[in-house]
Amino acid sequence: MKNLFGLLFVLALFTLVSCGDDDDCTAASFAGTYSGSVDCDGTSTEGTITLSRISDTELQLTDTDGSSFTLTLDGCTATGSESFIGLADISISITLDGDDLKYTQDVSALGINVSCEGTLKK
Repeated sequence: MKNLFGLLFVLALFTLVSCGDDDDCTAASFAGTYSGSVDCDGTSTEGTITLSRISDTELQLTDTDGSSFTLTLDGCTATGSESFIGLADISISITLDGDDLKYTQDVSALGINVSCEGTLKK
C-alpha cells in the first residue's frame, strides 16, 4: 500500500511539473492590439501597437502613427531595426508575458538619441 501511495504521489508530481508554463510563444500568440503608456526619456505618451503574424518567425508591428516595422521572433522576444538613409536608426524589442507586452524602442537621429519603454496590455 505504501508503494502504491508513493507511486501515485510521484505520478501526480510529474503531471504538475509537465503542465507548467512552457513560455511557449508563437507568432500567433503575439498577434493582437496592445495599449498603454510608453515613457520616452521622461515624457509619457499613451499609444497603441498592433502586432500581426507574417510567418512563424516574423511579426509586423504597426504603431499609433501608422508606422510599420518587421520584427524577428526568438522565443518570447521579437526584435527589429531599420535605418533611414543613414540619417536615423530605430531598434525595437518586444517581450510577451501573458497579456503584457514589454516594449523598448531606441531612436538615433542626427546625433540625438531617444529611448522609450513601456508595458502595454492586450
